[in-house]
Amino acid sequence: MRKEEISSFLERLKEEVQRSAAELSQERMPELPMELFGLYEKTGDRKEYDGVYLTRRKYLAVFGLSALMHKSEEGSVPLRDVEILSGIMEEICREECWAVPAHVDRLRQDWRITADLFACETAQTLAELSDRLSKELPGVVRSMVRENIERRIFRPFFSQEPPSFWWEVCDTNWNAVCAGCIGSACLHLLREEKERLAGCVNRIVRALVHYIDGFSGDGACLEGPGYYTYGMTYFVNFAQELYEYSGGERNLFSGKWEPGVLEEERARKLRRMAEFLGKCFFRDGRMIRFSDDSSEDTFRLGLHCVMAAQYPGLQFPPVMRAAGLHTDFCYRFAALKMDLLETRRYLELPIREASISHEESQSFRIFPKAQWCVGNAASGIGFACKGGHNGEPHNHNDIGHFIYERDGVLLLTDLGAGEYTKEYFGENRYSILCNSSFGHSVPVIDGLGQCAGKEHGCRQFRADPTGRVEMELCDAYPRGMLSSFRRCFHFDLRTGHLEVEDFFRFRTRGGAVAEESLITQIEPVITPEGILLGRGEPRCIVIPKGACAEQIHVEEHIHRSHRRENEKVYLIRWRARTEGQTARGGFRVC
Repeated sequence: MRKEEISSFLERLKEEVQRSAAELSQERMPELPMELFGLYEKTGDRKEYDGVYLTRRKYLAVFGLSALMHKSEEGSVPLRDVEILSGIMEEICREECWAVPAHVDRLRQDWRITADLFACETAQTLAELSDRLSKELPGVVRSMVRENIERRIFRPFFSQEPPSFWWEVCDTNWNAVCAGCIGSACLHLLREEKERLAGCVNRIVRALVHYIDGFSGDGACLEGPGYYTYGMTYFVNFAQELYEYSGGERNLFSGKWEPGVLEEERARKLRRMAEFLGKCFFRDGRMIRFSDDSSEDTFRLGLHCVMAAQYPGLQFPPVMRAAGLHTDFCYRFAALKMDLLETRRYLELPIREASISHEESQSFRIFPKAQWCVGNAASGIGFACKGGHNGEPHNHNDIGHFIYERDGVLLLTDLGAGEYTKEYFGENRYSILCNSSFGHSVPVIDGLGQCAGKEHGCRQFRADPTGRVEMELCDAYPRGMLSSFRRCFHFDLRTGHLEVEDFFRFRTRGGAVAEESLITQIEPVITPEGILLGRGEPRCIVIPKGACAEQIHVEEHIHRSHRRENEKVYLIRWRARTEGQTARGGFRVC
């Protein structure tokens, strides 16, 4: 990536903001009737209330960004823009509840004061705008913002001994988002109360230790690249603001988590975390995704600019995949603000072009702790596979699963997150195709898939830079079925051809039926030569081992995507060759 590309991105973003502000100024921000709040409790459907709620956050983000643009480039904000933004901020402050229905227990008397992801994001946005535009916004608006954040966020969180909320000691994106937002709000609103601010910052920093602990030792985010971006946005935003506020004395990036104490190992881990996302893109710009990851193959350029300033030589993902203003339908202000302001600041740094170039050579990247591999062949074909266990955050039952792609098209796919509903996070989670192992390219044993839980995972994982991976996966399936299931991948780093070998040993003398299973969103064509995916380019052919065309079965299903769209999915199955207590299967993809 060159600075010219970053500069072009920044200009496009500014144009998007200007255009959107002009369009929205002709419309009225929608009301948020509380009658919609109860629909989730009745039907489990989140879209009605959340849709209106997020549209209101779009207004807040767009006009907030527009005001910051005017102030940074012209030194002042047009009065009309100030009036619109002030009205939006007042309306947000008057909302009965800042949290969304899926995160609220209305049986609690104080349910309106729920510090979830969205409430904390709202507080951070209002606090930062109130601070950055303190000379432009009316005093009554800034007072309303301060009172609401104190009542809804600060007092419920800081008035109790930790943990005030479950997320304060969890190791997922919830920790980074909520704690990072609250910490940022404190830095923007409590600067005149230095003793109070110091106590608040120390508590936030101690909470964020748990977030760092949630990453594997090699820096991988088990929630996937999408949730990596979400959590790291708020961690990095707070860390950068704390760095600036303290004059560099509190630098979380370099391990200065406590005054006078240098956490060197934590600093090294943070460097590996910063490098993670750049290793998750295929050569053609497509990003890998596992578990409840987003279907969007994008990253936040502003976030990477902040990290690259702290970690010289950091590899950027390809700029073609940088998210724009409307990529995220939640319109998270902190991410967009960094895209707007931090990219410009990065462009002003004296950094050589070589340090921001994207690596495009053939490679096979191994995350041994997370048990992930990402391969890029010289031919342009990409491959990724995972081990791990079935109790990971935002888990899918997918141990031994893999992705195969070419020219930006997932030929053998991972569906990513489905539509978030009440059922999606309930007892029936693994009856939903994209969460179950039936929605992944892993075998089916006697009609059964993999089991959920940390105890069901990859017992052994070996990989080397030549593209060879071996996993022992018997524990992923119901106890008592398998004494061994060894899956071996060989990804040719020159041609991109993939060899998969499966060896099963059953516990019962009578053996069992082992079926190979693949998932694709391209309608397969069964031919005497194999399974053809794609009629034009890109395409591939899957050649089963020990199965003829008549033994291959295809099922068509409908997947409800995270964006609430129906998508066709094809499951391809055939039996592995069984001999007594053993079976051999596998296939070639080329």
